[in-house]
Amino acid sequence: MLLLLALLMSCHKDDDPEPVDQSEVIPDPGELRVGAARTRMPVPIGIGTIGNNGLGVSSDPSPFAETLPATTRLHGHPDFKAVVISRGGPHEVIFLRSDRMNVFQHMRLDLAHELQQRLGKDVNNSLIMGATHTHSGPGRMVNATGLLELGFGKYSPEFYDNMIDAMADTVEAAYADLKPGRVGHVLADVGDAIEDRRCEDGLPDYTNSTMPVVAVEQEGQLIALVGALAVHGTVIGIGDLTISSDVSGAIEAAIEDGFSSDVQVQMHNAWGADMRPGNPSVPQQNGYGGMPGGYDKMDEVGQKVSDSVHTALLSLNLESEPTVWAEIHGIELSREAIGYGPDEFLYDWGGLYCGAAGADDCDISTDFYDVFDDACVPLPEEYKDFGINQTDMSVGRIGDLHLVTWPGEAGTMLAEKVMDSIAANHADVSDVMFVGYAQDYNGYSILEDDFWQGGYEATGAMWGPRQGAYLSDELIR
Repeated sequence: MLLLLALLMSCHKDDDPEPVDQSEVIPDPGELRVGAARTRMPVPIGIGTIGNNGLGVSSDPSPFAETLPATTRLHGHPDFKAVVISRGGPHEVIFLRSDRMNVFQHMRLDLAHELQQRLGKDVNNSLIMGATHTHSGPGRMVNATGLLELGFGKYSPEFYDNMIDAMADTVEAAYADLKPGRVGHVLADVGDAIEDRRCEDGLPDYTNSTMPVVAVEQEGQLIALVGALAVHGTVIGIGDLTISSDVSGAIEAAIEDGFSSDVQVQMHNAWGADMRPGNPSVPQQNGYGGMPGGYDKMDEVGQKVSDSVHTALLSLNLESEPTVWAEIHGIELSREAIGYGPDEFLYDWGGLYCGAAGADDCDISTDFYDVFDDACVPLPEEYKDFGINQTDMSVGRIGDLHLVTWPGEAGTMLAEKVMDSIAANHADVSDVMFVGYAQDYNGYSILEDDFWQGGYEATGAMWGPRQGAYLSDELIR
């Protein structure tokens, strides 16, 4: 509607009435109201999971699995969690996180359309839809053949519709829960709960262990926390055939267990491209014999993060009249937009696995790729139906905390470039929440110098060596 108004204003004749004052278009913020809800994901045991290549893994047949091996057990049930922070109209942010590997823009748009039908209003700007990046979440939600079917399993329209409905149910329930409240934020430092996994950046053990946490109080009672931590939330392997919220779910559960009342904890993954769960030392009871399948590691990381968050919350300040808004922007993705020359990166719809996937070159003084333009697997033109030639990124603010989203897996130094540049350009910006794996997914993004060192993270960029720098510049802009 604002775009239409702008077009009409730009075309007025001399005898047209004066344009309306913009304050009449965007209403003033009202009373702060907040709400939260969670829903179990409608995921059957037996469905295939995504994030690891499960082809060839032995598994029993299942009516819920084709292409990818069927799961046989569950540990930490995947959930949808929603938090609504609203002062009415455009002064609103909706956080929705799912236990999935990623979010594609068509899923988010389908959800926004469903919510518009249910709520009677457009939530496209306010909806921040992220994923915990568990590799033990369900597949079968991408309607495509070829590489995408091999990676995400054969599409199931019924399962897809059930998932969209369940997400909409969760957000709708959070709206139904809206009551007067206050919000605030703290910065926790999780220390050795995470660690560097990428040698090629030339900075051994380089981490940024900061975790921004938004606290939501409703009628005097803390009801929810929303955080973003760079952890690349995978401990359980494809061979475990397990549906799970994985390490992110364990972190949420540990933080929740630290409260005497019911507090919903929603954790988004931040710049997880070169981070992984660490090995913190956590005291155990005498006689403890351990658990199988990486469950110990999940619990230890969860407890370390929980201790850090609960300590940070001791300095929490809450406010009842915060600035609240979010805004989504479409970003063009093409060889020309990114800045490749006529003889560079010759893949009109993007390319993956440039070079040998997984090959390492930890010597920062050398370059990995001798030949590049013949080294990638080209993405087919048919994938343009999934928005491969554009992506979505959001910016926003809750009180004194500014937020940005990233469509996939960003490296630590890239994320720091974004946050530092935003703070340098705007005097009122100090703390920034970087929500990765959100709004869309374009694979891995690292800075160009780091890309040329090779390694797995470099091979996973859909638009080559300049994808990370281009997207970071666009987000800063």
